Amino acid sequence: MKLREFAVTALGLSLFLFSASAGAFCRTNTCDPSKGDVCSHDSDGCVVGGKKLYWSSSCVSFAVQRDGSPRNEIDADAFEQVIANAFDTWQSADCGGGRHPSIRGQSYGKVVCDQVEYNLKAGNANIYMFRDEAWMAKDAANALALTTVWHDHNTGEIRDVDVEVNGTSGDITNTVIEAGADLPSIITHETGHFLGLDHAPFVRGAVMYPEYEPGTGDLRTLNPDDEAGICDAFPPDREASTDSCEPRRGFVTICDPPDQKRGGCSLASTAESAEAVGGYWFALAAAVGFGLRRARANAGDRTKPGARQRSR
Repeated sequence: MKLREFAVTALGLSLFLFSASAGAFCRTNTCDPSKGDVCSHDSDGCVVGGKKLYWSSSCVSFAVQRDGSPRNEIDADAFEQVIANAFDTWQSADCGGGRHPSIRGQSYGKVVCDQVEYNLKAGNANIYMFRDEAWMAKDAANALALTTVWHDHNTGEIRDVDVEVNGTSGDITNTVIEAGADLPSIITHETGHFLGLDHAPFVRGAVMYPEYEPGTGDLRTLNPDDEAGICDAFPPDREASTDSCEPRRGFVTICDPPDQKRGGCSLASTAESAEAVGGYWFALAAAVGFGLRRARANAGDRTKPGARQRSR
């Protein structure tokens, strides 16, 4: 069964209502009140109460949707290089003593698929894609990008990630220009979510701060808080379960492979279940009402293909 449908619960600006003594990185976790989890926020605005998200392997792959962004004049080759640079930025973080995080990214090239999905019974791809024609989030028109992370609720292990970039404005560029949105800054931020980091709501200047100032390239470079976060998620001395970069159940370039055998849609009928936590709206600094949003789903959800339920 293909998992694509999920409901969004808007948290708005709630993270900013907590008093914080000192800024610190946040790790995304599985906490979900709808499942009976007791979730809260610590003094740094981080959600606590669940399992922290992580990749079990020391290598993760990414793929690029082959169309790139015609509206922004960014082809797939240029897009792929920006993503590769972002992974290099994160995996080169200083963890002390000349050591670096125990994670690396590997490009698997271009794919046809342009959908956010995770297949339970077929291959997958962790796709970065542009949305040039229509941005799905009418309630977040100023959002620059959205990352969806599929994970195991019981363990926090990440299964799949898809990143959507809002290309509808035509103002995204590969170079820093006045009033433009810097693609490398956007992708470095979204790749932090890809690797399991949450927004750092009180750390201005951090890549994982949830606002972006137009016409700047500041988020191309990690600050100490970002480095502390990625080193916490993937310590240099971590013993990864594997070094394979392969997506779960193999790599595919098309959406919902036609040879996939469809099974039941209930949790009981599948050998694996997964959820999506995402909706990380990365917004322009001038936007009103931006905030952290979470997308959640379970293998028992059954809606029309492509449907997305949202709360405003």
